[in-house]
Amino acid sequence: MELAKKALEIYPSFAQAEFVRGTILAHQGKFRAAQEQYEKTLKLAPKHKSAQAELAKAQLYFGENEEAIKNFRMLLVDNPEHWEARLGLVAGRINLGEFDVAQRLIDKMSEAQRSDSEVQRLQAELLRRREEGGEDET
Repeated sequence: MELAKKALEIYPSFAQAEFVRGTILAHQGKFRAAQEQYEKTLKLAPKHKSAQAELAKAQLYFGENEEAIKNFRMLLVDNPEHWEARLGLVAGRINLGEFDVAQRLIDKMSEAQRSDSEVQRLQAELLRRREEGGEDET
């Protein structure tokens, strides 16, 4: 954290220092503060893909699903195989109750990708939420 502070003192618009500070805050469990740092990073460097991915994950954490989906989709424009973005998109759709959309996103994954433990966790969450009677509005 001290190195990030020092870099910001010397280079106040140094986006990577903001990103590093956000990462440190996230590791300390200070997720809202980390989210703010990722937003600052993107103001300084709008194409900072790591900050965009971390911001989207923070948005998911705080239930800001539509914003998270928007950020994950922007990541996928540049890199359709961005794994975290693909997983985040599924999670966001599940959180919004868009179960059919989430299932279609999973179905588009390769067999090897569907065997990934995180995809299996999301698939189980999707099934659980459907069984609980969550409505799919699509």
